[in-house]
Amino acid sequence: MRSRRIFAAVVSAAVLATGVAVPAGAVADPTNPPPAAPASAWFTDVPGDIWYSQPVTWAVASGITRGLGSGTFSPLVTTDRAMALTFLWRLSGEPAPNATTQFTDVPDGIWFDNAAHWAFEEGITFGAGGNAQNPSTRFDPYGPMTRAQFVAILWRLSGQPTIDVPAGFIDTTTWFVDAADWAANRGIASGDALAFSPTRPLSRAEAVTFLKRYNDDPGDEGIVAGNFSDRGNFEVGLREITVQAPGSPNPALVQIYYPVDGDTVTNQTPVTNLSSAEALGPPGSAFRNLVASIAPALIQNLPVNYYPDAPISDGGPFGIVLSSHGFSGDPRYVADHLSHLASWGHIVVAPSHPVRNLANIGSAFAPGGGAPTIPAGSDVAELRLAYEELLAWNVDEAEDFYNAVDDRHVAAEGHSAGGPAIAQLKGVGVPVDTLIGWATVTFTPSGSGETPVLLVPGERDEVVETAGIIAGFNNLPAPKQLVVIARAGHNPVLDICAPIRRQGGLTKYGGLLATLGQLGEDGCLDGYLLPGLSTALIRHLAVAQVRWAFGQDADRAALEEDFLRQEFRAAVGTVTTAPPD
Repeated sequence: MRSRRIFAAVVSAAVLATGVAVPAGAVADPTNPPPAAPASAWFTDVPGDIWYSQPVTWAVASGITRGLGSGTFSPLVTTDRAMALTFLWRLSGEPAPNATTQFTDVPDGIWFDNAAHWAFEEGITFGAGGNAQNPSTRFDPYGPMTRAQFVAILWRLSGQPTIDVPAGFIDTTTWFVDAADWAANRGIASGDALAFSPTRPLSRAEAVTFLKRYNDDPGDEGIVAGNFSDRGNFEVGLREITVQAPGSPNPALVQIYYPVDGDTVTNQTPVTNLSSAEALGPPGSAFRNLVASIAPALIQNLPVNYYPDAPISDGGPFGIVLSSHGFSGDPRYVADHLSHLASWGHIVVAPSHPVRNLANIGSAFAPGGGAPTIPAGSDVAELRLAYEELLAWNVDEAEDFYNAVDDRHVAAEGHSAGGPAIAQLKGVGVPVDTLIGWATVTFTPSGSGETPVLLVPGERDEVVETAGIIAGFNNLPAPKQLVVIARAGHNPVLDICAPIRRQGGLTKYGGLLATLGQLGEDGCLDGYLLPGLSTALIRHLAVAQVRWAFGQDADRAALEEDFLRQEFRAAVGTVTTAPPD
């Protein structure tokens, strides 16, 4: 990585040093560009405000390309294989290959021969239709380079790194998926409408844009810390109970995810998908029937992975994470997120608060329906009651959870309206070690002492504006951290976000879904960060913050800005940290 950046800088300086001034309106000779001039100064077909203007400026100044003559860059012309590999060869310092290759269609002395031979030696291309085990004798220099092929070449040159959580593309295939996920995570290439379009020919504008982003990527900076975006070592179990807050007409369903030893469930089949209809109310309810009738495509199978009522691991005791959902939410819409936390050795307790869950809110809109009045503070009471139930299990010798709960360590997370609920837990006697707020409204932790806070807003949140979250964050005492998810909206923490995006949003269905749709689809539409990239960052942050607060990790290395940017490039926006004294 370092060598190609040094080379680019040296060539850029040398080229620009020989530049001459260009009269207004004139087009320069790209073999002798003006100092620090934009591409529009020498190419008639590169407007100064077009998305590829800066990459073209960089490519010319770095000696990678000089256009196609007559003052044109031809940005929309397809990049052929000879052109693409020559660009990359020049970026890498024009290394001399050790020998010629078996390519029968690469004559000695032709302008791309060194680039083709070098690429073969580096193992980044094996010829047209070839692979490492069976290289082709044809380079096919004038054949089109596809988006998939070019990104795969960059990926191979970077050592074929793997990304723990898929980016979320719906059109990648086995040979290409790792390269696409890597490129998206690194901010090198993305897609449109969750499609990468791998077979589409690569344009010259795309080629230099991908190359500039690849060159700007510092690669592996050697920062050592744990990446918690992949699942932990435990299998996960699920138990469901109900609690009822004082004065509330409705009991609250509570989902409890917990660590399970794999050898105890070898004869069980895990639950691997969950119908999104489960959060709409019981089968046959008015609201569930309404959604099924007006938007059946929205009833999706969400990915999960747990064993119902499996025995808890004997590797405990395990700390507790209390989770509070937002307005019109439900814990089943974050089931994969909750089970991910449990897989790292935590007991995760998540009530479905009737005061604001989707089934209750939706029933007010269904024919003949009406949401019952539920007292303020019932959500806090439900969190406390579920916590107390867990503590009761811990001292009951007849319970599977006997001595399995570490009541010394309690964390709490809340999404959106769940933030104020978790902030009140200390005030009702729940000893919280840390608070995590996902796109949450501003809150002030109750109780005595300074509670470490991690706030994670979406950069483009239109439900709870990021500026307000940041202002509230600035008023909190240390220790605290703010990690903004780049190009994210309000709901990337929800497992249902990706299906909503695939269906084109909610408001298009009209009626009830138009009423709630703007809230539900924020961040779950095309143009926002790919769902897999936000998922990876959110999972990592949750586990890393809890582990640090519980003392499982001695330092905050996994939460440091440099590490977050190294591992989750495209997903990381502004990071602000006020560490403990």
